[in-house]
Amino acid sequence: MHLSKGTIVKHGTSLHRFIEIIQNGFAPDSKRNQIRIETEDAPIVSGTYIAKNLAYYGAAAAFTSSMYLHNQQGLNIGDIPIVLNIQLQEDCLVLADEDYVFEESEKNIAGLEKHSEAVWRKYETGVIPDKTIPSDWIKSFEYPMLRESSNIYSNKKYFEEFEKDIWVLVLAYWQNKAQATVHEFDDMLKQFMVKNPYRHSLANTPSLSQSTIDQFLKLNLLHNQSKFHEYSSSLWRRFTFRLHELGLEYNS
Repeated sequence: MHLSKGTIVKHGTSLHRFIEIIQNGFAPDSKRNQIRIETEDAPIVSGTYIAKNLAYYGAAAAFTSSMYLHNQQGLNIGDIPIVLNIQLQEDCLVLADEDYVFEESEKNIAGLEKHSEAVWRKYETGVIPDKTIPSDWIKSFEYPMLRESSNIYSNKKYFEEFEKDIWVLVLAYWQNKAQATVHEFDDMLKQFMVKNPYRHSLANTPSLSQSTIDQFLKLNLLHNQSKFHEYSSSLWRRFTFRLHELGLEYNS
C-alpha cells in the first residue's frame, strides 16, 4: 500500500528521542531502549511507525519505558511523551503494523505487504520501511501541559488539563491492548465522553520551527532536574492509576 503525498500521519515518541529526530530525521535503524527490547517483540522490518490515534500509544510506550529504565537505574531523570505530526512529502510505501497481523504465518515481509491496506483502513497504523524520513516533514509536535506538580494538584484548571493529557494516552493504550478498530474506538470514545472531558491531542501543539523548538527547550521546568523528574513521575503514576481503573495490564 502507498500513502499519497500530503497525507498527515503521527509518530509517537518521547523527549529523549525528540532532539535526535529533529536533528537527523527518522533513521530506519533507530534503536529502542533496553526495556522495550526486553519486553517487546523485535520489529519485523526497520522503519518508522506511523499512525493516527495509536501514535499516542507509541508515545505512552516510549515515555513509560524510559521512566521505568531510569527508575531501575536509580536516576532522577524526567521524560515526557511527544507526538509528531508529519506531512508526507512524497508517496510512501507503507507496510502493516505487525501487531495487527494476527496469523503468525503472515508475520513476515510478504504478510505485511499483503495486509497493509486492511490494517491501515481498520486500525490506521503501519510502518514506512527502510527509509530515512527528513525532519522537515514534521509540521508540528505535541506535548502535555508542563507545570510543577504542586501547581497541578492545587489548581483545578491545571489539573483538568493534566487529566485530559492522561486520557489521550490511556485511551490509545486501551485501543492497542484491545486491538480495537477505528470504528470500535470511536464508539468507545462516544460513551467515554458522556461523563468525561476529552480532547483529541496533547495540550500543546506548536508548529515545528527553530524558534518553537528553542522556546520549548528553554522551558524552566525542563531545566530543573528535580522538578522535572517530579512532574514526570506524577504523570507516570497518574497514567498507571487510570489504566488500572480500566482493568488494563500495565507492562512498564
